[in-house]
Amino acid sequence: MKWRIIVSMQCVMWCGYLIVEWLSKKDSFQAKMILFAMFLYVSYLAAAAVLHSKKMSFMITVLTAFSALLLKDGFIFIVTTLTQ
Repeated sequence: MKWRIIVSMQCVMWCGYLIVEWLSKKDSFQAKMILFAMFLYVSYLAAAAVLHSKKMSFMITVLTAFSALLLKDGFIFIVTTLTQ
């Protein structure tokens, strides 16, 4: 049951990351990687605080980050469509 809460919470966090990345189009690749690392670390800390299991927290964080990056183009398309 706790993992469902964590996945939902991390989906919101990764949506926030995608919005921030979309707004920072002119930033360098290095700046975007630093931003990604920060979001990844905060997502892991949030999962570890709820689950109290480092292994499960890491697996859920990697899974949600991978899913967010796979769905990035669709998410940006939806955001740009809604803001027009």
